Amino acid sequence: MDPLLNPETIAALREMDEPGSNAFITEIIKAYLSDTEERMDALRACLTSRDAGGLAKAAHAIKGSSLNIGAERMGALMQLIEQQVKTGDTAVADSLDAAGIEFVALSSALNALLH
Repeated sequence: MDPLLNPETIAALREMDEPGSNAFITEIIKAYLSDTEERMDALRACLTSRDAGGLAKAAHAIKGSSLNIGAERMGALMQLIEQQVKTGDTAVADSLDAAGIEFVALSSALNALLH
């Protein structure tokens, strides 16, 4: 099974910090968690209201930010949701449930990096 976070991406983010500081990676992680939580809520709301455009837009945004922090599995789930929306696949709800589970695990992993 792939790791929740790509260690090479995390290492590259850490290298962007000033020596002896974790300020940059801390800021990136906190912003990702806050933004993704809001976007996950938006995904669920768009699914409920059958807003395909909103679903695709939120999934695309989460995909990009997830890949930027090394959360490749989350990025792949969001890409799948984007594809499902575009093709009218009715399994979007199942994929969104899987993404919710992934985000919980990812949140724990990212919060562990902060300590």
